[in-house]
Amino acid sequence: MATERKSLAERLAVMDKVSDEVNKKVGKNIAGRLSKNKELRESLVQRYIPSVCHDFNIATGGGYPRGRCTLIAGIYNIGKQHKLFKVLLTRSLQIW
Repeated sequence: MATERKSLAERLAVMDKVSDEVNKKVGKNIAGRLSKNKELRESLVQRYIPSVCHDFNIATGGGYPRGRCTLIAGIYNIGKQHKLFKVLLTRSLQIW
């Protein structure tokens, strides 16, 4: 019994139809192809670089803002540089 394989265009059309039905049922864009759905693509962009301190992330709305310069100020010997190095180390380990 030989089954006929559908073309890529046909498979993508089926996937688009299913994702449209899911989005319609839920009432917002949660499924679809990123190349066709700008709202879905933008929802995946990380706007903050999370720090290692949960309280800091809550206070700042998610961590250090991506693409902006951030000034960390405080009294001498409080651990400002240590926190920064921890963030840099954990983020670079996640990339590798």
